[in-house]
Amino acid sequence: MNAYFSRFPLAARTLLLALTLGLCLLPRFVAAGVVETTTTFDFVQGWNLVGKGSDGAIDVAGSFSDQTRFVSLWKWDAARNTWAFYSPALAAQGGTVLADFVAARGYQLLATISGSEGFWVNAAQADSLTVPSGNAVTTTALGAALVQGWNLVAVGASVTAKQFADAQAGGVTTLWAWDATARGWYFHAPSLEASSTMGNYISSKGYRDFTANSKLLGKGVGFWVNKP
Repeated sequence: MNAYFSRFPLAARTLLLALTLGLCLLPRFVAAGVVETTTTFDFVQGWNLVGKGSDGAIDVAGSFSDQTRFVSLWKWDAARNTWAFYSPALAAQGGTVLADFVAARGYQLLATISGSEGFWVNAAQADSLTVPSGNAVTTTALGAALVQGWNLVAVGASVTAKQFADAQAGGVTTLWAWDATARGWYFHAPSLEASSTMGNYISSKGYRDFTANSKLLGKGVGFWVNKP
């Protein structure tokens, strides 16, 4: 092995050794794992529930300013128990039109979407959008930030609904994700799962089963969590 490596220049030998040991420090990687540089959201026409599963923020006005592509954006502010709202059509009118619309309805003005936040996008057409990304938000980190009641959130690592619910201190009442294509809800309730009645409940309500459809939480997925 030493004789083989000695044939290469020092810089090449260093790179080969790093690759061999799995220590090549490319920009997309850190010691804790992969760091994605971008996230791409794929939208259907109509309502889409997506999420920012990595650190860093999305500038809403900068990313969703095209009114031919986007009708409105909504983010649930759990701390204030109200909605944050943005409309590119209202913003394009200039002045205080958007701010006045928001204030008149008791909303917050949606300016940024931060890591771990889920949000609704009402798309004018089928579309996609790529935004900067970063370190994945973990289930543990998100769990510490959940409040009692409704939370609209996102994580970066792929986990099942059950895995996410089981990891939360104090438990989870229900968990919901939106299927934009089928226009229906995925549903999970630990209490119903424990009593072996969740399948029947899901069928009776016309919901979708996370497990049966291999639906995961993770990159790009926004979801509701109701905490007791």
